[in-house]
Formats: sequence, structure tokens, C-alpha cells
Amino acid sequence: DIIARLDPESYQALVRESEAELALAEAKLLTQRAMVERSQADLENIRAKLISARAQTARAEANFQNIERELERSRTLLNKGIVSKSLFDAAQTAVVESRAQTEQAKAEEEAASKQVVSGRAGLSIAMAQVKEAEAQIDLKKAALDKRRADLDNTIIRSPVDGVVADRSVDVGQTVAASLQAPTLFTIAQDLRRMQVTASIDEADIGRIREGQPALFTVDAFGDRSFSGSVAQIRKAGKTVQNVVTYTVVISADNPDLFLMPGMTANVEIEIFKIPGALVVPDAALRFEPADAGPGDGKSASTSTGAEARSSPQGRRGDPEAGLRKLTQALDLTKEQQGVIRTVFQEARRERASAPRPDEGSEEMGTFRDKIRKQIQQDIRKVLTPEQRTLYERFSGKTETKRLQRGTLWSLDDKSRPVPIPIIIGATDGSSTEVAGEGIASGMEVIVGTW
Repeated sequence: DIIARLDPESYQALVRESEAELALAEAKLLTQRAMVERSQADLENIRAKLISARAQTARAEANFQNIERELERSRTLLNKGIVSKSLFDAAQTAVVESRAQTEQAKAEEEAASKQVVSGRAGLSIAMAQVKEAEAQIDLKKAALDKRRADLDNTIIRSPVDGVVADRSVDVGQTVAASLQAPTLFTIAQDLRRMQVTASIDEADIGRIREGQPALFTVDAFGDRSFSGSVAQIRKAGKTVQNVVTYTVVISADNPDLFLMPGMTANVEIEIFKIPGALVVPDAALRFEPADAGPGDGKSASTSTGAEARSSPQGRRGDPEAGLRKLTQALDLTKEQQGVIRTVFQEARRERASAPRPDEGSEEMGTFRDKIRKQIQQDIRKVLTPEQRTLYERFSGKTETKRLQRGTLWSLDDKSRPVPIPIIIGATDGSSTEVAGEGIASGMEVIVGTW
């Protein structure tokens, strides 16, 4: 559809000028073609003259030869006294005249031959001028096409079907384009299909994958969540105040046309999902009664305890248990199972052969972390991309980096705080997954006092 028009007067004048130049070039071509035909006719006439000159030369030579023979006969008869001296002199004069006529005929033949060469050159020049005129016509047609295109461009049409979201010009305004074309209109192609451009911190971008579900809210509809999915992860990072972020494009449906271009969105991308998980507010994990002792259950990370890790290889003394767990979770093939079994065995031999630090020391924790990270790295090498994504949940690279032991507090029958030991799982920043024998869905826990 037409959305704007530019003043076409100057472009129309240029089009008329180009049309006149094209007509002039076409007329010149007709003239040059007529010159070619004239040159061809002249050449044929000259060739006819050459043929005639050659015939005259042949006749003069034959006549000269005949007169020479007559002179020889007159010479013989003169010596015998049969003819008079005057007849012999007449025969000599006839020979001289015939020789002159022969030379004249040859000269005329040579002149006719040169005229043929000149006529051929003239014809070649005329034909070249025809080609030049044809090229001029092509050039004028190209110039005319360009100016017609410029004239057509004075009518600005929308490149897509959509809605005009912004207009940057008014009627009568001068529009100038130099190195960059000015923006006249901003057109939203299909408001029923929107995209959200989100800036993701470099620490989180490694966990984002195309196709992951996302939820977002906008200030205009603060009580409503909109759903979408990750459509694109752009590789170019942006640095603002020493913070590196990456652009992630989220595609979302907008059937009710509530969302509009330019809105600010708060985005949450689902990294993974734990069905049926028990969750508590993060405030419940931070709560601690004022009279709690140092051993009453302050949350503490058990980074060196095998029972507190989400380690997919199982307990250190039973690698087969870890292999069975991985096989069940990732659907490993026989070949993958064999490679991972070898990884576990080599890690076990390395632990046995390396000098062991004192149990419970910081060096022991560092040693175990090193072995664990090497195992995880070797396992990732044999997994498919889909299996690797699932493995992230177990390997310590997603939200469940370390399972921690913590404490929740509940009230007993006498309204006294009672500690409940739990294992801390994944978190979304506001709620955290918990597990333990003393908790159940719907159970009340303390989140604070007032």
C-alpha cells in the first residue's frame, strides 16, 4: 500500500528528457543504417566499374598485340619493296597509339581497384557507426529506466503488511538522504507475533538454549504473565560499564494485541524443570531463631561430603551405581556405558595412586573437586547435545551446582521453633527446592518474625 508521496515534478522532467534523448538516438540509428545501405550500393557500383576497366584493359592489350603483328608484316613487305614507306610509318604510329591506350586502360583499372578498397572501408565505417548508434540507444534506455525508477520511488509503499507504529515526517516536510536513508515510518509487521529482546548476563548465557520456554511481564499488565520461547541467541556481546551481556530473542504470541512495540519486559527463562518438587520461600532458609545454638542447624555447604553432592557417578566406592544412575537418567547406549565405566575406573586408580591429603582437610576437598571435575569433563565428551543438557542438572553446571544441607524451622504444639534438617536443591531466586524426611507439601515453616 502507498503510505507517502514525494514531489515528482523534477523526476518527471528528467524522464521526459531521457525519452527525447532516446528518440534522438533512434533517429540517428536509422540515419546510420541508411548510410550503410548507400555505402553498399556505392561499393557495388565501384566493383562494376572495376570489372569494366579490366575488360577495357584486356581489349587494349589484345588490340596492341594485333597492331604489333601488323607492324611486323609491314616491315617484311617494306624490305621486299611490296609496300611503301608511308604505309610502314602508319603502322608504327598505330602501335604507339595502341600502347598508350593500353597504359590508359591499366591506369583506369588500378584506379577502380583503389576505389573498391575505399568503398569497403567506407562500408566498414558506416557499419561501425550503426553499432555505435545501437550502443547509444542501449545507454539512453538504461538512463531512461533509471529515471523512471527514481520517479516510481517518489511513491513510498510499505514493504510488508502491518501497522504504522510511528511517523517521523509531516506533509510538506523536506526529506534529505545523504549517507543514510532517513526513517519516515516505523511499521510493525504482525503484532500477533511479537519478539522480546532480552539482555542476559555472561554468567548465565551458557545455560540458555533455543527452544527453552520463557515467561515475561510488562508494566502495563503487571498482574499478567506472557509466555514465549527462546528463538535466537546472538553471539555478539555488549559491554556496558564493564558488564558483558548477550542478546537473546524470545518469540511470543500476541493474539489479543495487548503487547505493543517498545514495552519494557521482565523475563524469566526456564533452564530446567523439576516436576513435583517441594519448594519453600528463600526467607525460610535464612530464618534462624535468636536463641538457636551454633549447632542447631545453620545452613552449611557440604562441599566435600559425598552424600551432599549431586554427583552423577554415585558414591566413590561404587562406580557401577553411578553408571546405572546415569544410564537411567540419560538413556546411555552400550558404547557410552563402556566409555564412562572406563572413566570411573581410571578416576578410581588415580585416587588410589595419588598422595592423599588428610581426611577433612582443605587439601582433601580440593583433591576431590579436581577428580570430580575431570570425571564430568570426560563424561560430557561422549554425550549427545540432548544428553549433555540433561547431564548439566547433575554435573554441577546448572542451578543445582551443589546440594546443601540446611534447616527449616517450624512450630511445635507449644509454638516453639523446631529445626527440620533438609537438603537444598535448585532455586529460581525467590523459592528453593527442598527435600527431607521431616517435610511435606502444605507444611507451615517460619519465614520471619514481627
